[in-house]
Amino acid sequence: MSKRQIPQMTTQEIVRNSDEFKNRGKEWEKIYVSLYNSLASNKYRIMRQNNTLFWYRLDAPKTAQLFIINADKPLQFLRNFKDYCKAMEAAGFQQVYGITENPKMLEMLKHSGYPTTVEQLPNLPDGTPQYKGTVNV
Repeated sequence: MSKRQIPQMTTQEIVRNSDEFKNRGKEWEKIYVSLYNSLASNKYRIMRQNNTLFWYRLDAPKTAQLFIINADKPLQFLRNFKDYCKAMEAAGFQQVYGITENPKMLEMLKHSGYPTTVEQLPNLPDGTPQYKGTVNV
């Protein structure tokens, strides 16, 4: 039995259909432009696995801040994240971290098999809670 093929989206479609931006109107276009422009610097990289973009900034030796833009279903996203962690580990990274308003995303990362810690940060000015997740690769 063959694996089910995942329809591949364009980068624009991933951003537009991501959990983070699909209900925010045209805001996805600003994010897409930021992604594109960030690649001109030497601080940012993007890895793609299926319909997930792993946009990361090189913060310190062996540490990266990760921004996830995901348009895949949860189980496929988890597989994508595991592949991303393997690639980061092979590249010599020891840790990736990210800040999110979505605690469900961080709970999912705990199932990746990589040591993951979650801490609550001060709320945003509008009262929205935010969290920092750190994964040791």
